[in-house]
Amino acid sequence: MAMGKGFRVYEKLKPPSPHSLILEHRNRKDTVLFESQAVAVL
Repeated sequence: MAMGKGFRVYEKLKPPSPHSLILEHRNRKDTVLFESQAVAVL
């Protein structure tokens, strides 16, 4: 899946804690957090 160069994805890989992804876009000030069946705008 192509997302483009404007996005950055960060992933937390600590096994006992919930799986987390953070999605950032270069031209936006908001960041999206995906964690344990929840989505939040930071």
